[in-house]
Amino acid sequence: MFEIRKEKFGNYNYYKIVNEQTGEYVAFIPEKGALLNELVLRHESDTVYPLLQGYPSPETLETLRGYRGCKLSPFPNRIHQGQYQYQDEAYQLHINRPQEQNSIHGFMYEIPFEVSRTLADARSGSLTLMSNYWGNKEGYPFPYRIEITYQLHSSEGFRCTTLIENIGSTSMPIGDGWHPYFTTGSPVDELMLKFEPVSQLEMDDARTQIKEMHAFKDFQKYQAIGDRNFDDCFELDARFPWSELYLFDRQKQLKLKIWQECGKGKYNYIQLYIPADRQSIAIEPMTCPPNAFNHHKGLIELKPDEQIILSWGVALV
Repeated sequence: MFEIRKEKFGNYNYYKIVNEQTGEYVAFIPEKGALLNELVLRHESDTVYPLLQGYPSPETLETLRGYRGCKLSPFPNRIHQGQYQYQDEAYQLHINRPQEQNSIHGFMYEIPFEVSRTLADARSGSLTLMSNYWGNKEGYPFPYRIEITYQLHSSEGFRCTTLIENIGSTSMPIGDGWHPYFTTGSPVDELMLKFEPVSQLEMDDARTQIKEMHAFKDFQKYQAIGDRNFDDCFELDARFPWSELYLFDRQKQLKLKIWQECGKGKYNYIQLYIPADRQSIAIEPMTCPPNAFNHHKGLIELKPDEQIILSWGVALV
């Protein structure tokens, strides 16, 4: 039932995990940081829906506008002026957001990955991508191995699992996240949202310093997004093993569940962002909020040979 297909996307390899019976598939590009570009799932009405706003052509991919579908590693979101200290040593990261003078979303989104394992049977298909980072980027001299496993299951939908292992000789600071832009084909204003964070992080104008954290009571029940803007980070309840966010398209009767693992060293934060065209919403599972290399909130530290495994996923319910 499931098949792993290799196609071309301009000069890039384009891999798909396909459910041949339903037409569902997930597609990604190993050479661009294992970028997640398409996710098509079947509704109970037997209609299949594209659920990600990815890159429709190799030309748009080259710009990496909005970091759509990117892996956020070794940190998600921003590091203030690209500067941090770790174990009494000062570091300066590359400034890849010059208009802000900040570093953003790490650098793994531009690192090539290689396919290391594939599996396809009657119930699911999966593909694992691997890359070794050797500590050669400006401001981050900490080698690590990263594996990303994409899985499409006949009844459980899509799952993405990341393994990170410290392959260096010293401890390392690290954060992890993803940047998928979700769409149902309807404007975001028409969608309803439901999720239950513990608190919202109020950031300064540079979106790097946490000014305060306060309880967030909106969207605990389904509520229309309307003309609301999001570019906000929320803390989730780490006492529970996972958190769920729902997007509901009333017109299509399409309900999308995005879940992420919570707990120690897991995805205990979520960033929501609506781009200017309001045709999609970025729902970003993250292990830490912005600037964690400095304030250490949610920061993960791995000793040599230590590893973490984190998962998130998507289903139509």
